[in-house]
Amino acid sequence: MSPPALAVHNLVKQFAGTAAVDNVSFSLAENEFFTLLGPSGCGKTTTLRCVAGLEQADAGEIRIREQVVFSGRDGVHVPTNHRPIGMVFQSYAVWPHMTVFENIAYPLRVRGRPRSRINDRVAQVLQILDMPGMASRMPSQLSGGQQQRVALGRALAMNPAVLLLDEPLSNLDAKLRESMRAELQLVQRTTGLPILYVTHDQVEAMALSDRIAVMSGGRVLQIAEPEAIYERPSNRFVLDFIGAVNYLPSVVLERSGERLCLRAEDGTPLTVQTGSALESGRELLMAVRPEDLRLEPEGTPCCLPGTVALRSFLGNALEFRVHCHKTSFRVQTEKERPFQVGDRVALRLHRGLFLAHDDKVVGIWHDLENNLVHG
Repeated sequence: MSPPALAVHNLVKQFAGTAAVDNVSFSLAENEFFTLLGPSGCGKTTTLRCVAGLEQADAGEIRIREQVVFSGRDGVHVPTNHRPIGMVFQSYAVWPHMTVFENIAYPLRVRGRPRSRINDRVAQVLQILDMPGMASRMPSQLSGGQQQRVALGRALAMNPAVLLLDEPLSNLDAKLRESMRAELQLVQRTTGLPILYVTHDQVEAMALSDRIAVMSGGRVLQIAEPEAIYERPSNRFVLDFIGAVNYLPSVVLERSGERLCLRAEDGTPLTVQTGSALESGRELLMAVRPEDLRLEPEGTPCCLPGTVALRSFLGNALEFRVHCHKTSFRVQTEKERPFQVGDRVALRLHRGLFLAHDDKVVGIWHDLENNLVHG
């Protein structure tokens, strides 16, 4: 097995005695798009800056390919300009007085590459970025997306071992962000470069990544593929941060094989299917994504009765806010559902997760053919 393109082990970085990065470990395989995802202040950018050498960590180890670029134990800290990395920042950082060619060629010139080699490499990079014929343009003649591509091209020019991207799309408008996401994927597939990406945008992370590390409070809470992060989060923070979720407090009444009988907070008895071993009397939260709820006409058996409080048209779907006793549910359905504000409806729970009081996910449940037994 080949060594990882990037390996971070037990990384620690403190500011004024507070750990911004707290014992963080992860690795990137060759040709992998790996994202550090989390809210502002979670430590993701500080982790990236430690990998880049822009911050010196207090403990741990960082390897790029097989080169140790930082070791707290051995006192190693390789300067940024000697690390085999390319980096793109949140701001474009494109020099306005230089042409596209000069911007991309700059790191090659600084390292004393021959002119012929510079010309060839810049031409290759412009081809990768789908910008042939733009070499002589000034940044003021480019769109925001094109300027960001130039910044990306400058990072690619030295053919780095790892590409580091720090929220590179956050300054773009929504439509351009979507377009640039696709372009980043194409660049990554074309070059085969491993990418360490930082973002707070869940949609961006889910769309781009091979794997995601969700961070909070300087720690990595879960590392997994996007589908697993969304469908099988390890705890409530990850569940809350990735997408929307509804919660229904309940208590286990009894178990019969794969069937679990529960009582919701309003006293409604529920029967679901789960492989989780949950004992009678245990209090749980049932967590349900908006798209895993179904709206049925009032009186439909085996459903929770409720009232539509809000209705929103999302273009590709409808979103409802449904009040059921003490709980308000956010529900997303296909556009054809005929319900309006004020309608009495029946709410069917299709699938979801069980959470314990310590906010750990302790099971996955599915509806039965007759999903909810409503007494």
